[in-house]
Amino acid sequence: MMARQWKWGIDMRESDKRGMFWRWGRVIYRHRWIVVLVSVLLFAGLGFFAEKVPELLKDNGFSPRGSESDIGLTRLQDQLGIAPSMVSLVYTSGTLDLMGRKETQTILDSLTNLKKLPYVGAIKVNDAARLDKGKGIQSVLIELNLSRTNALDKYPEIRSRIHAPQGMKVYVDGGTATLYDIQRATKKDMAKSEMLGLPIALIVLLLIFGTVWAALLPLIVGVMSVTVTLGITYFIARIYSLSNFLPNMVTMLGLAVGSTMLYLLLAVSARS
Repeated sequence: MMARQWKWGIDMRESDKRGMFWRWGRVIYRHRWIVVLVSVLLFAGLGFFAEKVPELLKDNGFSPRGSESDIGLTRLQDQLGIAPSMVSLVYTSGTLDLMGRKETQTILDSLTNLKKLPYVGAIKVNDAARLDKGKGIQSVLIELNLSRTNALDKYPEIRSRIHAPQGMKVYVDGGTATLYDIQRATKKDMAKSEMLGLPIALIVLLLIFGTVWAALLPLIVGVMSVTVTLGITYFIARIYSLSNFLPNMVTMLGLAVGSTMLYLLLAVSARS
């Protein structure tokens, strides 16, 4: 057995014993070009599906199936006839009295096309108590005979049929609208994080290693691992309901793989 010391004083011992990782490394090195080719093909093939993953993530992550809140919601639907999904509309105006009968009817008339959809149930004015005496706001509740997952799929069609009457503004609220906005934000933030994070990481790695190839290797491994994992997730999400927060977890795991590669390069650099 031979002992060496790093320049930081850490004792590293080399052993003549050839274990599982030694044999695995030898196989990978022997077939290294095949490994590179397969990795590139997986990256190119699954990259197309990775971009579509946020559209399939329909679980909000706040009420898991089988949880107390999920059971309570199911009983409300089955025993009290509460709609499975609901959308809230908020109308505002700086000049009109939206509490008046005429303006209220104008709002309901503007939702005629929405009422024609087969899965739209009752459309009614929200009769909740008002904390503000102002008359420039009105709320309408729309019941949907759809599960949360199906309501999310139909939301773009629902939103396209909601228009504010003249002199008013309309805002869409509710669980379905919120989850849809989370989906879009997740997809947008994934692209934005890559555009900002990758150049910064590349600069840091260049300062550490001093060579382009050594700096690019952890980035390449990290990006490929995230892309391939998200691509595989696409096919899983078509069968099972997955949370909107999944891409964040996958990204963190991909960065962990890249960080491992960085550590290995630092170890090799220190020993050489």
